[in-house]
Amino acid sequence: MKAAALEAALVAMCSVTDEIPPGDIMNWPFSRLIHTAKTKGWLPGVLFGDVELGQALKDAKVGDLVEVVREIRNLIHPGRWVQEYPEVNKVSREHFEFTYDVVGQAFECLYQAILEKLKPEVVS
Repeated sequence: MKAAALEAALVAMCSVTDEIPPGDIMNWPFSRLIHTAKTKGWLPGVLFGDVELGQALKDAKVGDLVEVVREIRNLIHPGRWVQEYPEVNKVSREHFEFTYDVVGQAFECLYQAILEKLKPEVVS
């Protein structure tokens, strides 16, 4: 549910900014929303494209860790779980705690991006 809330927040961010051309944002995949947020600087990230999990956890910023949350969220689909993560027997409490923490950090980053956008320009 936390990942779905983050996905909705990213849709909202993309919908209200004038920096993104109008389009069918409601149908964007979560991965494109994350990529857009990282590119726009709303979610700090240093890793783009397919990233090995070990590298993501070692070098990552919150935008990169959201990619891991996306993967955890995708485990709700049994076929994907079996095909992509056959060695994972169950989603553990640690998975949920990780997701909760990362999504909380991501919401804080989005909040800061909104505050920055609303900050009045200083005229000198």
